[in-house]
Amino acid sequence: MSSGRDPSAYSLQPTASSPRLDPRRLKPTELVRLLNSTPLGEVISERQLHRHRSRAGFRIGDGRTVDLLRYVAWLVLERHRPKPEPTGLTGYEAHKERAAQRNREMALLGRDIATGEWVHPPRNAEQRERAERDFRFFCEAYFPQTFHLPWSDDHLKVIAKIEQAVLEGGLFAMAMPRGSGKTSLCEVACLWALVYGHREFVALIGSDEEHAASMLDSIKVELETNDLLEDDFSEVVGPVRALEGIHQRAAGQLCQGKQTHIGWTAREIVLPTLPPLEWLGNHSPKSNGAIIKVAGITGRIRGMKHKRADGSSVRPALVLIDDPQTDESARSPSQCMTRERILSGAILGLAGPGRKIAGLMALTVVRPGDLADRILDRDKHPQWQGERTKMVYAFPANEALWARYAELWRLGMQADRGIADATEFYRANRDAMDEGAVIAWPERHHPDELSAVQHAMNLKLDRGEAAFWAEYQNEPLPEEQADDELLTADEIMAKVNGHRRGEVPLAATHLTMFVDVQGKALFWLVAAWEDDFTGYIIDYGTEPDQRRRAGAAGVADGDTRRAWTHPQRQRERVYVETGARVAGQGGRQDAVHRAGQPMGERVCGEPQRQAAGRAAQRGDLLHAPGGEGAHRDVAEALQHPPAAQQPGLSPASAGDDPANGRARRCRAALRCAPASPAAACKGERNLIDSGMEIGGRSGPTCRVPRPCALAAP
Repeated sequence: MSSGRDPSAYSLQPTASSPRLDPRRLKPTELVRLLNSTPLGEVISERQLHRHRSRAGFRIGDGRTVDLLRYVAWLVLERHRPKPEPTGLTGYEAHKERAAQRNREMALLGRDIATGEWVHPPRNAEQRERAERDFRFFCEAYFPQTFHLPWSDDHLKVIAKIEQAVLEGGLFAMAMPRGSGKTSLCEVACLWALVYGHREFVALIGSDEEHAASMLDSIKVELETNDLLEDDFSEVVGPVRALEGIHQRAAGQLCQGKQTHIGWTAREIVLPTLPPLEWLGNHSPKSNGAIIKVAGITGRIRGMKHKRADGSSVRPALVLIDDPQTDESARSPSQCMTRERILSGAILGLAGPGRKIAGLMALTVVRPGDLADRILDRDKHPQWQGERTKMVYAFPANEALWARYAELWRLGMQADRGIADATEFYRANRDAMDEGAVIAWPERHHPDELSAVQHAMNLKLDRGEAAFWAEYQNEPLPEEQADDELLTADEIMAKVNGHRRGEVPLAATHLTMFVDVQGKALFWLVAAWEDDFTGYIIDYGTEPDQRRRAGAAGVADGDTRRAWTHPQRQRERVYVETGARVAGQGGRQDAVHRAGQPMGERVCGEPQRQAAGRAAQRGDLLHAPGGEGAHRDVAEALQHPPAAQQPGLSPASAGDDPANGRARRCRAALRCAPASPAAACKGERNLIDSGMEIGGRSGPTCRVPRPCALAAP
């Protein structure tokens, strides 16, 4: 039965259309066509045959032709050759391992910044070399968008100081008008010091850690986006940009197979450590491993250091301090003193023993005598070389024209016209209005303003006198002492209890006396209390009497020592009934004691019940313990020892003469009064927990708590 194919299609016999083929000397193309001419179809390709010829060599041909018989014999041998036992992974596991190996190789290539164009020679080597020792040129060449205006004389003076501090060491503090670029100069100085290797560790100190972190963010932006820096400092900027904003890549970054140890966190930057580079003369970059750390002035500053990969420890060599005080701390003398001590101690000691730190401080004077004002004072802190600059060194002489300008400025603001009218007035009278003015930075003004003089006067009108002199002149005006807690006349009148002076309300059950002991006078107050602690002021005054309606200890006319230590006056005034003699004349304790006795006589006799003629009955005075001090002497002077205490006098009747009642009580008090504090105490304090009982009340006596009895000075 025929298969339907022509046998001559794959026969080796010659036909009219094909020449005779020698199976022992077939060309490779002839062999491929011959083998693929069978009913099996395509069984081999020229590439596959080429691999077989390479493996079999001259065993199947002479190099140009192939012996079909030998080739078939070689294929049979290869087919039946025993295969070695497989080792390691096989099948799908081997496939996964090969894929993982490829991924690891690709990851290493992606982590290694040497394979790309991240690090390259400087594109402007001369510019880079010139800026190494010239801070002004560094600012102009690499930060033209930040410093786009011409420099003022004050700027050039500050730049020279910064350059000296970074290159040679030393401290420099500067107070410049707000908006003059003092913070930007400090941030660029930080970069200048690091990329050239002038300083290996910079500490950024702010009024708090958040403020310092904002400065670090500004430096990060420059490293990530400044193309001019990248052109000439690719060894610093290139590895940073290779992170592509993903700081987690920093730990695995490589250069020529070695870790760069770059750090990029919210509180720290560690510049990359690169191997020697050919375009640096086979030397490592000077910026290798440079560090920037931030801290708040009241935070953890002591012991700031960084451990490098080679095992060495480095401490800050340059400290950059930006506005170390807040508005709140500037108004607190204690906070100013605390921060001043931190500056002198913890911060200036960051470099460690035997090393001198360089420091730059940008300040704003908030109020006279604050931290900034003291640091800038070369008499108090000469080491900081304080430089205080102003916006206006001399104001215009024609005050009348500027007064008219101010009026037009306010009217324009009120009418939503802006400063257009005021500007036209200034344009018409500019020569006369500028006369006498000396401006520090003539190029500083807004586009809608004609000159720096107009800009300064607009700021003065807009910000106000106090803010302008503090923020732009660095000479804050003396503050007006305004106390929001001062009571108004209406508030005081609303608190008046309606009783006459010395009159005790019927509901009150106890009287307490408070004495504030000062060097020249005793300030006292008597208060009445109900059982629910509702209080009433009964009387108040000073001893000696100041004979004025209002006074203070600093302007007291009398003196306890002068008024109550004269022996004759003591005999006549205090000890006339007992004949007691004064044992001693000197010492503040005796003076306070003798001043307290007549004060007690008068005060104890004056309070009256609200019911006519009903005087308050005096009990024992309560001594409030509160540490050593003259208040104890007052309490002892007015205190009755238990042994000498007399039974309480019966209250005066409604028809008695109040004066007679007061006289009887004074005599009783005098008879019980000790001659001196020593006689009263006899080495021990005698504390009696009784209050001042109101006459006419029967039943148990209510007590006033101890802290309410006598206030310590």
